[in-house]
Amino acid sequence: MMFCILKAMLLQLKTYAFTFSTVIFDQINESFSLDWKSEL
Repeated sequence: MMFCILKAMLLQLKTYAFTFSTVIFDQINESFSLDWKSEL
């Protein structure tokens, strides 16, 4: 029982981390392309 809860929490954490890193990566990408466009 405890193991199942732990497994579910871990899975949720993994999904959250993936979503978070994707959002951060998008933000970085956006700022990079903005900087690059302003250089031109």
